[in-house]
Amino acid sequence: MDQKDTPKVYWFKAKKYGYGWSMPCSWQGWVFMIAWLLALLLMWTCLPLTNLQQVHTLLCFLGITWGMCMLLLIVCYFKGEPAGWRWGEK
Repeated sequence: MDQKDTPKVYWFKAKKYGYGWSMPCSWQGWVFMIAWLLALLLMWTCLPLTNLQQVHTLLCFLGITWGMCMLLLIVCYFKGEPAGWRWGEK
C-alpha cells in the first residue's frame, strides 16, 4: 500500500473561526495534550513559586512556560490540519 493511499490522521482540527487549532480530535492528540499539561504542571510545581521575586526564579518560570508553549505550537503545526484564517463553514 502506498503512502499516498493512506489518509493523514490529524491530531488537532483547525478552528472554525479565526486562526489556529482547536481541541484534539484523535487519541494521539489527547495523549499529547494530557502529557503536555502534566509536564507543564510538574515543572511549575518543581519551581519555588513562593519566591518569584528573585530574577533567576522568574526567568526560569517564564522560560519553561514559553518553551512549553512553543512545543505545543510546533506539534500542532506538524500534526494538525493546515492553519489558515477561517470564518465558519464553507
